Amino acid sequence: MKKDKMSNDYEINPVTVAIIAEKVDGYYISYVLESNGTTNYVKQPPVSLIDHACRYFGSSLKGRQEGARMILNVKHKVPISIDPSSGMYFFPPMEPLTIDTTSFCKSVIL
Repeated sequence: MKKDKMSNDYEINPVTVAIIAEKVDGYYISYVLESNGTTNYVKQPPVSLIDHACRYFGSSLKGRQEGARMILNVKHKVPISIDPSSGMYFFPPMEPLTIDTTSFCKSVIL
């Protein structure tokens, strides 16, 4: 990874496929993969990017998680509905050790 290619922010969009947590210099950053082959490094943990996207669409990460828990009756690896109208649903592929280590993968609708 080239630190000079790292951006300060990123807007999750319909071509975002995965946001992976990576530890750099003691802090978690995001490695973002897009369906068009583009990759980005962002100076924020994945949970910050997801929360920002949820807030843009009128909720918060915590609100989306609570809603999904209530509807689906699940406690772990809760899916995140960022924007249902554009099909942006993200899932943590494993239960994180801490909130900063959470990675997210987009659902694939066939």
